[in-house]
Amino acid sequence: MSILVVGVNHRTAPLNVLERLALTGDEAAKTVAGLAARDNLREVVVLSTCNRTEVYAVTERFHGAYADISEHLCTVSGLNTDELTPHLYSEHDDAAVAHLFEVASGLDSVVVGEGEVLGQVRDAWDLARSEGGARSSVNLMFRLALEVGKRARTETSIARGTASISHAAVEMITERLGGLDGRRVLVVGAGAMGDGITVALDAAGVGAVTVLNRDPDRAERVATRVGGRAAGLDELSAELAEADVVVTCTGAEGALIDAEMVTSSRRAGHPVVFVDIAVPRDVDAQVATLPDTVVLDLDDLSAWADRATDSTTSSAPPWRPSPAASSTSCSMSPRCGSAPRREPPRASATPPRSPTSSTSSDPSVSVDRVLRLATRSSPQARTQASAVAEALAASGHPCELVFVDTEGDRSQSAGTPLHTIGGRGVFTKEVQRAVLDGRADLAVHSAKDLPTEGVDELAVAAWTARRDPRDALIGRSLDDLAEGATVATGSVRRRAQLAERRPDLTFIELRGNIGTRLERIPAEGAIVMAVAALEVLGLTDRIAEVLDPMRFVPAVGQGCVAVECRSDDEEARSALSAVDHEPTARAVTIERAFLAELGSGCSLPVGAHVSGGTLHSFLAGADGAVDLRSTSIEAPDRSPVDIARDTARESLAAVGSW
Repeated sequence: MSILVVGVNHRTAPLNVLERLALTGDEAAKTVAGLAARDNLREVVVLSTCNRTEVYAVTERFHGAYADISEHLCTVSGLNTDELTPHLYSEHDDAAVAHLFEVASGLDSVVVGEGEVLGQVRDAWDLARSEGGARSSVNLMFRLALEVGKRARTETSIARGTASISHAAVEMITERLGGLDGRRVLVVGAGAMGDGITVALDAAGVGAVTVLNRDPDRAERVATRVGGRAAGLDELSAELAEADVVVTCTGAEGALIDAEMVTSSRRAGHPVVFVDIAVPRDVDAQVATLPDTVVLDLDDLSAWADRATDSTTSSAPPWRPSPAASSTSCSMSPRCGSAPRREPPRASATPPRSPTSSTSSDPSVSVDRVLRLATRSSPQARTQASAVAEALAASGHPCELVFVDTEGDRSQSAGTPLHTIGGRGVFTKEVQRAVLDGRADLAVHSAKDLPTEGVDELAVAAWTARRDPRDALIGRSLDDLAEGATVATGSVRRRAQLAERRPDLTFIELRGNIGTRLERIPAEGAIVMAVAALEVLGLTDRIAEVLDPMRFVPAVGQGCVAVECRSDDEEARSALSAVDHEPTARAVTIERAFLAELGSGCSLPVGAHVSGGTLHSFLAGADGAVDLRSTSIEAPDRSPVDIARDTARESLAAVGSW
């Protein structure tokens, strides 16, 4: 048995070869299943990104496996052996494992240290497992690769600069044009790359952004985050006429923009820069021949990134992950000779510097480290995370934000009620994963969204000082609502509480970000929102009535922000002590003990709020039975947490099964 990797990447193949080998998810799945069925291969993982396609395999017969993989790549690309072989590289055994570790660490990326590749490695492994291509050897190798990738980003300075292709593309455009102030930018594509580019453009101070996508609703979700405009791809020609810069990043199988479209839509003499980072390319090659037109693609981005890397790492000592980089050994001995091999040049990463001075009040925290805060990109989440970042910066810990798209955000955009998809962690899982994958150091959440079940390797290191935890009606006060009036809310808790007080009311779903919700107040009716969310965005003047928290008990943790870090990241833990608020931490811990005892998530009609020495709680059963109580949590022989758990069991007994 031997380990083998065969592939092409941006260093060994031009873009016209890479795009012929780019695999969709379905194509990658078929490749895994097809190769794993060959007699020469036992286990197979296929990693296909915008700048590489690689096959990792555990082989029965090394040379036969190399021939099988090469033959399959020729079939996929439509190239013959003589055309493809000069661009292929291969490694075996320890060298193959070391190559995977370098890929996961971001050392072999277009943008050295970029964090997206670690998630792509994880996704490739997940796909192989689902298709039966991964067993014990591959599982060990990829588990260790993910661990090494995380360590590279937390124990070295590799991720301290530009850490994504989308941000690098925006930096390249900015450098090329001398700035983006006043520029009108068209982003074509609203997937993960388009989302990242749009956010990076906003941070770079672009004049105006328009996002186009085949699904206009998805474009709207991305554009709304930065105050941009959204439309479907049917408006592409019209939008080209107004754009100064066009960035394309779709998953289309062929070019979307050709020379005829550009010529017919563009104003005479109006210069346009196209930046095409799609694989396959979205912009036809003939567009570059038009006057007043510049077309940049991934080859140009790679060259730009190489220059940036050379300028920052030329004097830096090299750092390399190896099979010994993990606490678990995965050394593998070569069993046979090498297949044809063309080794791509490797980039260097800089090891972390020892702090020599610090403005931090805590001498154990290095001033050199920039803490990366992962957060959702909704206006409320961005404002909350920015407040945490500002507080950390004020105590000597510089920060930057990393924006993440979550299942909850996607469900809201699609119009799906959250309680119908389970409710547990829909706004937190992807944010946590950014920390687990090494793309961020801290995960910032609204505490009410954070499930009571913890995530291995993460710990809540700070609960910020609580804002007003109460709910509020916007539109009409409760007494001003006419009989049968409509109230919009997406919360089953709020619906149950209001129905208990006013059974005549009619309830409808309410979804979307805060701005969208405020536009959907029913005629002569009201919506329900958290006062804290309105405070964050300076919208408390819209409140018609603040609801009594002893009767309309808030959600667990409402009004508080939770910040997680890796359990073993003592530096981050120390830094977060500057924003941790002990009274809030105590109150939320008690509330979460109540919720954990019920074993429920946010989809159930439950609320708990600690005020002073009292736990106010609410629970509704399936038959409409309601348990509303206020319980003292101060007792000489019992802890507040134990009292909260007992209260939960008593409430459950009172309402029966839901």
